[in-house]
Amino acid sequence: MIKQVNNNKAFLEIVDKLKDVPDCRLKESSFYLYMIAGLYDEATLTFASYSKEKMNGCAVLTIGKDIMCELTLFIVFLWLDPHNHKLWRKYMEFIEDKARELKAVKISFTTARSAEAIDRRLNKYGYNKVYNVIEKRM
Repeated sequence: MIKQVNNNKAFLEIVDKLKDVPDCRLKESSFYLYMIAGLYDEATLTFASYSKEKMNGCAVLTIGKDIMCELTLFIVFLWLDPHNHKLWRKYMEFIEDKARELKAVKISFTTARSAEAIDRRLNKYGYNKVYNVIEKRM
């Protein structure tokens, strides 16, 4: 069962999952503070699921308006146990239900992973690449 979490233990477990994400650019301390701030701003929501007391998935979501002023549910972070393939469907459905509940008109996320890898994984759930983010580090 996916449930909202708002305690230090769960936040630290989620931060620990950053090391399992290839090329993750989130910093542990910043990410932890981001989830804590979500307790107060009520725009950032943190969810987790467990199997036998062990975390098997987590999602950090933020609701807000994008550059086009459309209410958007942003997936900030998503980690799922790579050995539990059924979790993908559960989390995708959960995130869509949450978007409907919050009256978001779309779901969005950014990633440093290759567009092809993301497309292979998420295309079957109705996600499509719309934009590429191009950046130059200064």
